[in-house]
This record gives sequence, structure tokens and C-alpha cells, in this order.
Amino acid sequence: MAVIDVWRDRLFQKYGEKWLAKGECSLQSFLELLKKGRRSVKMITGELDPDLYNRLDVAEQLKILLDNQVELEIIFHKKDSKNEAIIDLLYNNQKMVDLKKRYPDFLKLYWQKERARTHFAVSDASHIFIEESHE
Repeated sequence: MAVIDVWRDRLFQKYGEKWLAKGECSLQSFLELLKKGRRSVKMITGELDPDLYNRLDVAEQLKILLDNQVELEIIFHKKDSKNEAIIDLLYNNQKMVDLKKRYPDFLKLYWQKERARTHFAVSDASHIFIEESHE
């Protein structure tokens, strides 16, 4: 079992509310988690899929978080080099780029070379959202 899987399972045991994303309920569950953010939201994602992060409802909910000075940290993987990842982000994730420009102190984006096998988000260390595994 990977370290990330152990950490995820411990979060499940320790904190009350959790969502396991499946099919149609995934987007709604993700938005619900974002709405619960009061201090911080931390995410490990894949490629920051533009089909999700450029959606008006998702971008608006992220903006609400940031307007309320909720710290948002996102670890993502795009491309195999950091420079290529930044270029891809600039061209394909305009809403995220706009938010980063507007809220540089509250939105932190981190590129990682390896794509995470498990994608999840944690809100205020008390709510967790986990996507179905899709390696």
C-alpha cells in the first residue's frame, strides 16, 4: 500500500465527513466540499482538467473561497517538465490562472513530476473528497 493510501485511510478514520466520488455525484460532492472551506482547502489532483476547473460553477466556488481568504493549495501534474506544465496551464486553465493573479497570497499551485494515483481534497482538516481511482 502506498504512503498516500495509508495517509488517506487515516484521514478517513480521524475526521467525520467524507465523500467518495462516483459518477454523477462527483461534481456535486466536490462543490459541497469547497463550500465547507473556512480556513483551508488542500487538493492533490491530476492535470487540473480544464473541463472541470474552467467550469463556471467550479471557478465561482473557488473565487468565493478566495474572497473569504480561505487558503487554497493545489498539487497537480501536467506534462513531464515544469516549464511545459506552466505553458499548458496558461493556455488551458485560464480561470485558474485568473484566480492565481487575483489572489496570489491565497492560491498556491504546486507542480509535481509524478501524477498522483489518488486524487483528493481536504477542507479544514475535517472534510475529505476522494475521486474513484483512475490510474
